[in-house]
Amino acid sequence: MDAIGGSRQSSVIFINGKEPGRMRTSEIMKLASIWCVWGFIALGSLVWGLFVVLDYFGVKEQAGWAQAVGAIIAVVGAAAFPYWHEAEKDRRKSERLRQVLLLLAGNQQEQLRLLYSTLFNASVDFGERTLTPYLENGWHLKWPPHIEALSSIPITDLDPGQVHMLGEMKVGAAFAWSICERLNSWEIWGEREQLEIKRLHHYWEMACLTVELLKQKGGAAAG
Repeated sequence: MDAIGGSRQSSVIFINGKEPGRMRTSEIMKLASIWCVWGFIALGSLVWGLFVVLDYFGVKEQAGWAQAVGAIIAVVGAAAFPYWHEAEKDRRKSERLRQVLLLLAGNQQEQLRLLYSTLFNASVDFGERTLTPYLENGWHLKWPPHIEALSSIPITDLDPGQVHMLGEMKVGAAFAWSICERLNSWEIWGEREQLEIKRLHHYWEMACLTVELLKQKGGAAAG
């Protein structure tokens, strides 16, 4: 088993490398708003064209009916705006959640790296320059608030892929904390402890992959 910093194999989070699709209410509203906007533009273009034709033939005085059409356009615009506004609000909320997940994933990645490196190298110095400083600096105490932050994220506001990421992060964080609770009696050469160090490395890899996926998704959204 190599220490962190060497090559690592990517783990699979999504089936066939693709994020499961979904059809949320916000997406339906986005689709409806797009059709409303296009309808508004098409109707406006038609009315403008009629005004041009009527003006060319000098019969603008007969175009009083166009005022009614203008009123219809105003109604269509007023109806489309709430859909557009709601869709935009939902998009911003989704982006904020992605950023929060990215922040937590990055924090978990770093904390897992630190804990793994500490335990992996403890067999070299018997914990004198690794395990003891880890406990004295209180780095193990960063796990409870991190776990609480993960638990506070509402999964109903996430897409299926993000729900899976969050679940993996919760499992990894809970496992790391269970190790931290036993650090005072940690058996450096214990068989169980060696297996748990390998599991820590796995959860670190998962955290790295989660960070990469969330960054890619953010870049795609920005593009």
